[in-house]
Amino acid sequence: MSEELARRFHDHYERLAPIFGYETREATRIFDPESRNGRLMIAVADEIIVDLEAELTRLRSLAEAAEKLSADDARGIAEDLSVTLNKVPGGYIEKILAYADALDAAEVKGARG
Repeated sequence: MSEELARRFHDHYERLAPIFGYETREATRIFDPESRNGRLMIAVADEIIVDLEAELTRLRSLAEAAEKLSADDARGIAEDLSVTLNKVPGGYIEKILAYADALDAAEVKGARG
């Protein structure tokens, strides 16, 4: 997975560089996972994946905790998270907000029932 991320980063970097007025080095324009540059990019990608996995674990724990809270509490937590983590992979914030809305609807329905 790290090599694939490094390759994608490299390809996007090469494609976008001219748009930003940057000329990349001819020697590294084609991704070579065996080169020093390629190995460095793979190592960096591996570090990023570790960071993302840790963040996803933390978010999953928060989502599980939110299931135990009232709809208002869960909505408040989700809104706080959405401010600080507005680009969370997998749509966890949206899922928490949707769950809070469902809890709220169930509480309203139960109160009427």
